[in-house]
Amino acid sequence: MPTTGLPFRVYFFWFGSVAWFDQDATGGRVFGSGSLEQVWPDVASMMVADHGDQAPIDRAYPVSPTVLRLSRRSNRHSEIAVHVDVLRGVAVPSPTDALAIVSGYRQVISWDPGPVVMTLDPAGQNLQLIDLRTGLRGPEAPFGWSNPDFPILAIPGEPVRRFWKTVPPQVESQAADGSQVMQSLSDVFPRLPLSGVDAATVMYGDFRRPAVSQLTAELDDGDLAVLASAAQIVGDDGPRLLAVLSILTGASPGAYHPDGHYGIAHMTEPQLVAGGWAEPPEAIIPAGAERQFEILGQYLATLDSMSTDRAGKLLAVLATGQPVASDDDAAVVVPAPIPTRLRNLVPVGPDGDPADQITLGDLQRMVDELLEGTAGRELFGRMRNTSFA
Repeated sequence: MPTTGLPFRVYFFWFGSVAWFDQDATGGRVFGSGSLEQVWPDVASMMVADHGDQAPIDRAYPVSPTVLRLSRRSNRHSEIAVHVDVLRGVAVPSPTDALAIVSGYRQVISWDPGPVVMTLDPAGQNLQLIDLRTGLRGPEAPFGWSNPDFPILAIPGEPVRRFWKTVPPQVESQAADGSQVMQSLSDVFPRLPLSGVDAATVMYGDFRRPAVSQLTAELDDGDLAVLASAAQIVGDDGPRLLAVLSILTGASPGAYHPDGHYGIAHMTEPQLVAGGWAEPPEAIIPAGAERQFEILGQYLATLDSMSTDRAGKLLAVLATGQPVASDDDAAVVVPAPIPTRLRNLVPVGPDGDPADQITLGDLQRMVDELLEGTAGRELFGRMRNTSFA
């Protein structure tokens, strides 16, 4: 059986949709779901059938600790596949070494960290474990079930299951004595909105707090869900407010400046009080990211909408404590002399010399450039996953 006691994520795919749950080392689960277009736009654009409709994903398995391979059958090609980095939520190039190891197998089933997969040979008769890191293979064992094309899922600590494409959908497993056990899909996974399962797989790791994230490593999905609620107050779906916080404090809940700015949004004591914080301002830091986002959202709700309708204005009010209602990019937000705390916001001219003031246009360009660059893919990718969790 697969290794137990490790965090993992289980994915389920059916026509144009994906659902998942994360299980931590203690067995706690957090569920999410959404359409492919919402969660992974890169994947959705590649999973379009020859006649133009969304095609079902019929194979899914990890090819590295963070990359998932998804594929569908095509009338014109034997298989069309896309690889998605589940931490960043974007399509990535094919890891050809791993694919060469499992090429031609009828099924590739995620089995253990590594990733280690269980393969079913083209004839549908024998199973074999393969470590995709090294290519090392275990001994073959007979495949004891009929119909080798039904999707198979091996969740740690649970029976191996197969998904029957019946109406209503059924799930097959085996009892300790080897007898067949059939259950309805809704009984086995009651908290997932599954109308069927075309493919399913397991990825090992704590994907709610991605370790390889550059800008958001200190935030888990629960934190970002609260951030998304705060962002809705100012008409944003999350990435722009997250970009503002990345520029301001590196998106760190532990951020602090001795001149009186606290937490991930560098809020001042008056801003914290306006947001409903009744304790000493320094206590907001150990309160953690979720509480900081709650207070931030409540504070933003006190501001006039004209001072929060652009990301540059959000950055301005959090950087200076003063709302900016003007839409003029030339409006001066920080006049000379610029405080040391805000030196990272100072634009540099073509001659390499820093400006002596910061305008609204300068702040807006900083946010736009961050979102349009490679870091923006991380911000959008993580907020897409969070929006449906």
